[in-house]
This record gives sequence, C-alpha cells and structure tokens, in this order.
Amino acid sequence: MSSSAGESAAPTPTRQSSFRIDVAQTADELREHVAAWEALAAECLEPNPFYESWMLLPAVRAFGQDANLLFILIYEDASATPPRLCGFFPFQRQRLGKSPFAHLVLWRHLHCFFCTPLLRAGTAQACLKRLLTWARTDPRGAPLIRFELIIAEGPFQQHFSDFLRNADVAMQVEESHARAFLRPHGDAESYIQQAVSSRGRQDFRRQRKQLAAMGRLEFRALERGSAEEPWVRQFLELEAGGWKGQTGTALAQRPMERDYFLEITRGAHQRGQLAMFGLFLDDRPIAMRCDFRAGGGSFIFKPAYDESLARQAPGSLLELDAIEFCHRPPAGLWVDSCTAPDSFLYNRLWTERRAIQTICLSSGSIVGNLLMAVKPLARALIRGLRRLKASVRGNKSSRD
Repeated sequence: MSSSAGESAAPTPTRQSSFRIDVAQTADELREHVAAWEALAAECLEPNPFYESWMLLPAVRAFGQDANLLFILIYEDASATPPRLCGFFPFQRQRLGKSPFAHLVLWRHLHCFFCTPLLRAGTAQACLKRLLTWARTDPRGAPLIRFELIIAEGPFQQHFSDFLRNADVAMQVEESHARAFLRPHGDAESYIQQAVSSRGRQDFRRQRKQLAAMGRLEFRALERGSAEEPWVRQFLELEAGGWKGQTGTALAQRPMERDYFLEITRGAHQRGQLAMFGLFLDDRPIAMRCDFRAGGGSFIFKPAYDESLARQAPGSLLELDAIEFCHRPPAGLWVDSCTAPDSFLYNRLWTERRAIQTICLSSGSIVGNLLMAVKPLARALIRGLRRLKASVRGNKSSRD
C-alpha cells in the first residue's frame, strides 16, 4: 500500500486547507492511484506526457530501482468518491553535494525531456502550499526543492510565480535556455519560406529530387486504428543502423530501454497519444520520428534517419514534410522539439523558441532559507576556483 503522510511511518503534518498528501515510492504503490492520476492528466493545468501513468510507470520499473524516488500525490480532502487528485510531483531525493542535507528534484531519467508536474487548474497554488508544508515537516522531505525543465512562461510557472509572491520562501532561477518550438500559423509554404532561406529551400528541392530518382519517395504518418508495431520495429532498426548502433547506445541494443520504448509506444497508441512520421523510399524507411501527444500539443521523443543517405538530408526532408502535416486541417497542434538549445536541425527549420528553466526554492525552513542565501556565493567561489585553476595550468604550459 502507498504510505500517506498521516500514517505511523512519519509524523502527521498539520492538515492545511482541504488537501492531503499520499506518498508512494514504488511502481506497485503508484498503481493504486492510476484512475485518479489519469483523470488529473486529462484535466491538468499544463500537459506533460512524461509524467502520465502510461509513460512514467514503465520508466520507474526500467530506471528507478535505485533512484530513491518519492511520488507526492495531493488529494482534495473531501467526501467525493473517488477522491480527486489535484497534484502529482515525481521527486528524487538526492544528497546536496557533499553536505549533510538533501534536496528534492523532479525526477528526470535518461529519456525524460520535460518535468512540469501535473496540477489541476484552480488548485495549483493550494497544492504548492501543501507541498512545501510537507517538505518542511515530514522526515522524507527536504529543505530545498528543484523544479527542472519547466516552461519559463507556461501556466504552471505563472501560478508558481503568483504563489511565491505571497509565500515567505527564497527561490532562484538556476538555469535557463531556449529550445526549438513549432506553432503552426498561416500555411506550411509561408512558414517554410519564413524559416528557411531561398538558397536552403533550393538545396532541399535538389536533395528531394535526388532521392526521388532512386525510387518511390513517400511521406507517411501513423494513422489511428493502424497497428503501431511495424512502425516501432522499423524505427528501432533504423536507429540501430546509424551512429547509435555503432556506439552501442541504440534503443534496440539495450534490452531495458528497448522494452521501455515498446511499452510506452503501445500505451500511447492505445490512448491516441502516439504520433509517428516517416519518409520512405520504395517502402523502406530512410527517416522516422516518434512523438507523444498531450493536451493541445506534441513532444518529440526520438528521430532517426539513414546515415548512408546523409548527403540527401532525409532527416531534414522529413521535418519539412512534418511541418506541412502539422498545418493540415485541423491544424493547431504545437510541437516541442525536446532538444538541446544548440540543435542545428530544429533551430534551422522552426521559427519559434520555448524558454526552459530550472528553479530552486526553499521549503520555508530555516535551513532551506540559509542554503538558498549561500548558494550564489558558493557558485561564485566555484567559478572563481575553476578560472584560477585554468589560469595556473595556462601559465605552467607557457613556461614549459
């Protein structure tokens, strides 16, 4: 059974507002909450497929065995049956550097590219207040909480900012970057003209013509009602045929990651949340992309392409076709690239950027507030020491 904050395993925190906290630590304990969890995901303030049950439970089994995970579930403490889940925070409890203190970090495994927690609209600030009370008073809590990979101007961050303005806690933005983001507007042709130079469009037409001369070139999208297994199998084979296969990092070469991918694509397809695209040459895939849909948008999980055809840029041509597909009626689905800020492909083809932040805040305890106060000084000292070491190495090299 999942452990509630009021059970004998931990002191009972003071009940605040009309919300209670349950804490789960394993996939088995989380399964007890799936019905309420899926209802929350369908109505959450900001969609995040990586934290939905069909995607997170396989991740816990595959990557969370030794991660010291704490799943915080905040329920509305009312007489409604079944009880309404209003907040879901998947945390990993980690040691704070070499200090004796711990901090809670939104869990981010190898294949998780977005960490906004699931919150029900209308209860976000109350859930955040309840979360900080728990972190401050429960032995399983921590003086600091880090929210990684959240949208800087999204609905969650807006509620978060409103909450912090009225809360007596210290916070800092620790990291911020922008990644490519696609929002359809107008038509595909005008979008591509705005994004790509005339020389670039000319190169893409030439490369597409070269591929078409080799055989029948087709863009395809996985249709609802069609089986996903052939698409998934072809994707795994295509990825394994490239540099990831040569370095042993392809999904197909790692049984745990392969099984995780098979399970989440199956679960997403059953829910209508799997999107797969492909560029095929005589029915052979030469570029593919796997996305997961949530809310009004989609998140890219993995792309792959045939590297023997790199001069014809099949990956770029697939992305151009995907831009056209996103503009087809009914258009309007945005796409998060989930890439690093220096992604050449998506930065070249997509016109917008999404700002991503990591925020650290105190739980409101004396220790948490003190740690937040010394963090800037500690970072400055570390940067200074690194520059000093680099300078000493440089001087030594010049003398030698």
